[in-house]
Amino acid sequence: HQKVDWLHARSERNPALGVRGARALLREGRALRRQVRAILRAAHGSTEVGILVPFVTSIDELQRVRSAVVEERHQLVKKGVACAENVRFAPIIEVPATAFISRALLAVSDFVVLGLDDLQSLVLAADRDNPEVAEQYQITHPAMFELCARVASDAKEAKKSAVLFGEIAAQPSLLPFFLGAGFRDFAIAPAHLGRMLDQFERWTAAECCKDRKKGAGWGGEPSRPSGSTPTSCATSRWDLVRTSGSR
Repeated sequence: HQKVDWLHARSERNPALGVRGARALLREGRALRRQVRAILRAAHGSTEVGILVPFVTSIDELQRVRSAVVEERHQLVKKGVACAENVRFAPIIEVPATAFISRALLAVSDFVVLGLDDLQSLVLAADRDNPEVAEQYQITHPAMFELCARVASDAKEAKKSAVLFGEIAAQPSLLPFFLGAGFRDFAIAPAHLGRMLDQFERWTAAECCKDRKKGAGWGGEPSRPSGSTPTSCATSRWDLVRTSGSR
């Protein structure tokens, strides 16, 4: 995590669990509002712009950021400055506590984004940059599956999108895991898109969900009856799975 001098004036012993994300922006209200105004002005004429709030740990934090968005848009309109009429709004779920209240967050959001890298590190108490705990840093842990499935289920019930984001989300071998957990939306960097699309051709969501119901392990790929082949991607994959490039 990079330190921004004007935002992190005080040294922290553990900045990864300190003043970052929504906490930092709410503490420095001027920085938050400056960014919000820039987004609103840049999004003028577009209907595809969304604001993601990182490292959210409570509904209060999310609502305070959303209030800032509403207030800043009102001020821009009042001054006659061209800006977006509406922007989609979502929290990035990357803290275990937030994953447990995803249903409540969805009630005040347009969608949610699951930030897998930080979430996994916090759930498994394993630093992803520390080779000494590389074995512990794994997406196939049952706790991660349960949290992912919980968020996907809450989003489906709310009829809103749950988007997977992170380096882990772009690992082709884990696609069956994500589909089985219930995810259909992925934010994938263009550099990884080709190999992910190849993997989409191999499995149907139905196959992955079937193994989930059977309680199959997730150390490998889902089972498939001998001699069977994937059905047409046009009928069973692209209707279910959408990918979007991210920078």
